[in-house]
Amino acid sequence: MEVENFSHTCLFDLPGITNYNWLKMLGSNVTSSHGDVYITPRDMAKIGYLYLKKGIWNRTRIISEEWINNSVQNHIIPPVNSAYGYGYLWWLRRYFTGIRSYYSFNAEGWGGQQIIVIPSENMVVVFTAANYVSNSPNDEIMNRYILRALN
Repeated sequence: MEVENFSHTCLFDLPGITNYNWLKMLGSNVTSSHGDVYITPRDMAKIGYLYLKKGIWNRTRIISEEWINNSVQNHIIPPVNSAYGYGYLWWLRRYFTGIRSYYSFNAEGWGGQQIIVIPSENMVVVFTAANYVSNSPNDEIMNRYILRALN
């Protein structure tokens, strides 16, 4: 089954993700499935929420809990990035507010696109941005404003 059909049938349909576009590899009709899917911020949040709820959407299992757990476990130590580990397309990170630390797993895209899941707070945060030539302010916004508001 092609990626577009699989994602529609097995992942996107039930949570109502309908406005998406997968890019093709340059010069071919092969879907670039390492990323390069264009979806709305609301739909990014739905994916984060699906992971937060261990693969269940409205009492229906979409993704196996085993896959969710494995995909957010450390499989490699990244040589760069502020993450301490990397799962299956999820960066494993800790945010610090000075008072507390928060474990998270993050899907991160070029330019500052992020889905941040913080299980201990039952929280999903989504950023969209266009920081293609500068550093993203997402970490500062998380630490200084969003997480401090929890304390």
